[in-house]
Amino acid sequence: MNRLKLCFITLLCVLPLFGSMAQSVKIEGSVRDSQTDELLPGVNVMVKGSSIGAMTNIDGAFSITVQKGSVLEFSFIGYEKQEYGVKGNAKIQVELNPVGIAMDEVIVVGASMKKSDLTGSVARVTDKTLQQIPTADLNTALQGKVAGVFIQNSAKPGEAASIKIRGNNSIQYGTSPIYVIDGLLVDQGFEMLNPNDIATIDVLKDASATAIYGARGANGVVVITTKKGQKGKARVTYDGWYGSQSFSKEMPLINGSQLHDLRVEAYINEFNNTTNLPPARREKYIKDNFLSTTVPPNTIFTEDEMEAYLSGKTYNWLDAVTQNAYQQNHAVSFSGAGDKGSYFMSFNYNQQEGLMKNVSYERYTGKINLDQMVKPWLY
Repeated sequence: MNRLKLCFITLLCVLPLFGSMAQSVKIEGSVRDSQTDELLPGVNVMVKGSSIGAMTNIDGAFSITVQKGSVLEFSFIGYEKQEYGVKGNAKIQVELNPVGIAMDEVIVVGASMKKSDLTGSVARVTDKTLQQIPTADLNTALQGKVAGVFIQNSAKPGEAASIKIRGNNSIQYGTSPIYVIDGLLVDQGFEMLNPNDIATIDVLKDASATAIYGARGANGVVVITTKKGQKGKARVTYDGWYGSQSFSKEMPLINGSQLHDLRVEAYINEFNNTTNLPPARREKYIKDNFLSTTVPPNTIFTEDEMEAYLSGKTYNWLDAVTQNAYQQNHAVSFSGAGDKGSYFMSFNYNQQEGLMKNVSYERYTGKINLDQMVKPWLY
């Protein structure tokens, strides 16, 4: 009996200890931006080291019940993580600090996303890579630089090369990708951009593009960031080149005498189907009708053609309308930066001749990138 009483007393002493070890507390509060003081909806509130968590509502408020001694972790895209050690029931105010823009980010319309956050394939091309090919066309500068991107040059001067990213993916929006230049969506006119002004090009190939732009991004997105002034001494740069274009392979053509014989044989073969001339009469017919200096009414040659044939002349009409096409490009830029701002100015002249005579293209462009901090709250 005494032993039973002893066990009962011991149980009464141990139970409060278990109760204190498993004591639950309630934490309520809100989450704000430390700089703007705005409430942040959708912030993840997780118990560190577990899957227990909650999320702030549209007013930035949250409520969670956890064990005493737990550590709450607050996280949100674009902000630094914050931790809070739970000591008891409390109402708290949490402030999250925005994360500065890093070099591994891709700037898109209205959003800043890290490559690690994208679900699809992203390829980056820098200005040093673009300058390996002397060209004034943006798409041509990308040719052979990004896997899965097919670029076909245009023979017409000034016309942008066609580009396809992983084939055709959209019926409604054609086959071309969309272009985002310094955060602005550009539907046309991107071919006027001078490749010398480009700092980086990010090519979004699949799901990541569709998630941001919907159906318009089904054919991929080309995100372009142009150059800005860098701190240090002011810089003046010049880039120029001169080149020519010609047909790499011409189709072999028959000469005047061969063309005459071909047309004669074709005419005689057709004539034989109805008259069935013997060989002797066939030779006389050719001599009388196709080798005579006086052209009879039923001949298949004009007087000029017969004169050229009899004199042994040959004309290549393709040479008469084509030419070696010369082109040139000149670009000059001025850039610099200080403590309160930066500037980048560039001017470009491009001139191209076409492979067909009397076809040419001439372009003058200029660009200014200017950043200036007027007031700390206005920058």
